[in-house]
Amino acid sequence: MTALLFIAHAGLWIAVVVQGLAICVLLYKNNRLLDMVAQGGIGDHLAAGSLGPQFRTTDLRTGKVVSQEQFVGTRASVLFVTPTCRDCHRLMKGLATVLAGSERADSLLAFCDGANRNCIGSFGKYLSGVPLLAEENGNIAERLGIRARPALVELDAAWRIVGYSYPSTPEHVVRILPESSDIEVRP
Repeated sequence: MTALLFIAHAGLWIAVVVQGLAICVLLYKNNRLLDMVAQGGIGDHLAAGSLGPQFRTTDLRTGKVVSQEQFVGTRASVLFVTPTCRDCHRLMKGLATVLAGSERADSLLAFCDGANRNCIGSFGKYLSGVPLLAEENGNIAERLGIRARPALVELDAAWRIVGYSYPSTPEHVVRILPESSDIEVRP
């Protein structure tokens, strides 16, 4: 009986030490995050009015070269998604239904952060008229200060940033796209 009490006592002390170490690690990480925020290193989007992302890449579905220069002169929205995000899948599927055959889809670009084949497999069947562009390293999203997906960046006709949002529904995206009379927002 004494041996069992000794083992239980030792086990409790080991658990206390492990929990103490875990708390110390969490406090250290929290302090690092607070330092990064104080220095402006986390969650800083480019300011409204800043020049939008510059890019020249290939549409994963069509193979056509797409660049921001093609959208200067019209309002556009850039959607950032990733294959591992359930909300991204839900949003893209909903947008495909809501924007089917709509001219409003012409002002939308989708950047997929992931391997090309994963992006095609995940999002290739949705929004066939919207360029699906690869962003394997997340460079454009990183430069814009985007840390979560799905994310939407609204740009004006001069390709300057109007604002950021993190849409959860297709209707949220549709409200941001340029006005058109041919679309009906459905629940």
